[in-house]
Amino acid sequence: MASGIQNLELFVRSALANGLQRSDIEHGLLQAGWPAEQIKSAMKTPARHEKIPFIGGAHIMASGIQELERFVYSALAKGLQKPDIEQGLLQAGWPAEQIKSALGLFADIAFPVPIPKPRPYLSAREAFYYLLLFTTLYLSANYLGSLLFDLVNLKFLDPTEEGYPRESLIGSIRWAASFLIVAFPVFLFLSYRIQRELTQNAVKRLSTIRRWLTYLTLFAAAGFLIGDLVTLVYSVLGGELTIRFILKVLIVGVIAGTIFGFYLWDLRAEEREV
Repeated sequence: MASGIQNLELFVRSALANGLQRSDIEHGLLQAGWPAEQIKSAMKTPARHEKIPFIGGAHIMASGIQELERFVYSALAKGLQKPDIEQGLLQAGWPAEQIKSALGLFADIAFPVPIPKPRPYLSAREAFYYLLLFTTLYLSANYLGSLLFDLVNLKFLDPTEEGYPRESLIGSIRWAASFLIVAFPVFLFLSYRIQRELTQNAVKRLSTIRRWLTYLTLFAAAGFLIGDLVTLVYSVLGGELTIRFILKVLIVGVIAGTIFGFYLWDLRAEEREV
């Protein structure tokens, strides 16, 4: 997160040196999505007396900014529109994905100078929350499936398995229920707490750890769904369908499908908001 704060301080310093008022800078940064506490911290940066040119000065906001990003910054500072900049870069041979990324670094706000958008970041506090959130999610999903599997086995005992250990099933059900009673409320509490923070500050959706764990969860859920369908097709082709088997396939499909659908929807909502 340090690089994002550093870029914010550089922006504030250059804007102040070019005669912009602190109130106008603060208003523009709030519109761009910067958290109020970070703006307040950056606004403590003392203004330099020398005038810092917005155009042609490679030292402006140069930390961590590549050549294409510096060009986009200078072009926007001259008053060029993003579609015109994009068209020129495409004609110069720049890949469309890199152009889109560079243009997306700056907010679409009417302001005397280009305002940088908040960038993805990683904080230890959010890493702790998200690791605990997804760990409790995985535990809840696993033991919910285990509990339902055991209930199905208990209801539809296999007559071919003589002396089926009913006591073992009861013990497994108790373990699964114990994990659910502890892990699922923790997952719900963390989900509520994190969602409240995201509602208050949409910039937190840019958290690096959040995106990585969300995509890993989507990958795992998709893998279970594919494996579930493959198992179903294999059994259909072999004529080995039983009520117990069908119920277990449905259990895996519903759990994995719910997780996949929710986090896919969440990512799409994030793309619309941020």
